[in-house]
Amino acid sequence: MICGCLSQMYGKKTLDELPEADAVFVRRYSRDRTYLESIERSRRTAVISKRPAYLYDDRSPRVTLTPRHYAYVKVSEGCDNSCSYCVISRLRGRLRSRTMGSVLKEVMKISASGALKEICITGQDTTVFGKDNYGRPMLADLVDKMAALKMGVEWIRILYTHPAHYTDKLIDVVRDREKVCKYLDIPIQHISDRLLKNMNRRTRKSDIIALSKNCASASRVLPSGHPYDGRRAVSLGITKCPSRSTYRA
Repeated sequence: MICGCLSQMYGKKTLDELPEADAVFVRRYSRDRTYLESIERSRRTAVISKRPAYLYDDRSPRVTLTPRHYAYVKVSEGCDNSCSYCVISRLRGRLRSRTMGSVLKEVMKISASGALKEICITGQDTTVFGKDNYGRPMLADLVDKMAALKMGVEWIRILYTHPAHYTDKLIDVVRDREKVCKYLDIPIQHISDRLLKNMNRRTRKSDIIALSKNCASASRVLPSGHPYDGRRAVSLGITKCPSRSTYRA
């Protein structure tokens, strides 16, 4: 069974290219008994949603594939950034945030055994969590409430952020809450204003430098190979980018 971005992008073509595949689904259908029964009858099936709308919540069945001491909690699906080099917005659809209550209930549920020590917050862009439901980004409020829960979790790690969407409140929560890891995953993508504009990143070099001064302990990702990239731009990215950055080809 094939699910995820590959099935959403290529749909029924996947069955033609991969004869060993029994089914191609988007996730909302992966537990649907009707489609699972069709596979049991040896009927190869492809069911793709034209408009991705799936959003799991605290009531959804969960199978943990990580070691017992850490777990990923996805707070949203979809993305509204429409970066020029990225297909995620088209495949995953528009931003769809879970409610704060749903996320907190899931955290309490998965931490009940006492073995869980670290929660990793994920999403296509975690920094805009809640904007669609509450009218403004709510990641800072969510993390603040999560850190106040009475549970055995010792670390809360924020992943997949966007440099254009940081708020002073989020930085304050990361700094002040003991359980929140003093680490931020910031894919700045580049430091060249020309490249950032071509990438539709909605941020500039000056913004990235200012953010970096407030977030000393951050992993900053710089991919290469954009159509407008070149030797000079690559050199600028390496020499002018804030420290502790990772350059990925």
